[in-house]
Amino acid sequence: MRMRPDGKFPGRTHRYYRGDVIYPFGYGLSYTSFRYAMEFLGGTVKVTVSNSGSMDGSVAVLLFHSAPQAGNEQEPFRSLIGFEKIYVSVGDSQLVSFDVSKRMNPGEAGSHTFRIENESIDVEVL
Repeated sequence: MRMRPDGKFPGRTHRYYRGDVIYPFGYGLSYTSFRYAMEFLGGTVKVTVSNSGSMDGSVAVLLFHSAPQAGNEQEPFRSLIGFEKIYVSVGDSQLVSFDVSKRMNPGEAGSHTFRIENESIDVEVL
C-alpha cells in the first residue's frame, strides 16, 4: 500500500484502513466519563456532551463524516470534519454545534453518516 492514494492504491492512513484497530482514532485517557447525544437540524449537527463521571473534565469532541460512497477507491471511509475541546463539570452538559452543510452535496444522493464516539446519525439526501 502506498502512502498517498492514486488510482490503484487507496493510501494507508486511518481514512482508508479496513482492519481492526487497537486504539480508535481519538482514543484517550480520562478520569471521568462522558455521554453524547446527537441531532441533525437544518445543516447543523448538534451534540450534547454530558459528564456522567465523578470528576470535572475536558474532552475533545471529534465529528467524523462518511459519505454515501465511503470506502470506494477515491472516497475515504470517514473524514474528521470538526472538533472542539470543551470543559464539563460533574453532572453538567455542554452543547457543541457543527455546520455540516458543506458536506451535504445535493448531487450526492444517499445516506451521510455523522459519528462521535459510539453515537451516529444517518442523514438521507435525495
